[in-house]
Amino acid sequence: MTQIECARKGVVTKEMEEAAASESVTAEYVRQTVAEGKAVILRSKVRKAKAVGVGMGLRTKVNASIGTSSDIVDIKA
Repeated sequence: MTQIECARKGVVTKEMEEAAASESVTAEYVRQTVAEGKAVILRSKVRKAKAVGVGMGLRTKVNASIGTSSDIVDIKA
């Protein structure tokens, strides 16, 4: 089961608890924001790294600029 599926069923996973501890928020807050689609939990299945929360109310944010840039002259590039 995925993190969002667990979150929407009200289940707090070990990964949510890890992310909450590193963010100094409650595991229930992480579960709720994941369930609402406002945060995600990142964790590698290959590496032994702690789970990280990304999104609303958490330290790590994602910012993307979609479109053209004034630095790029050739739109085809």
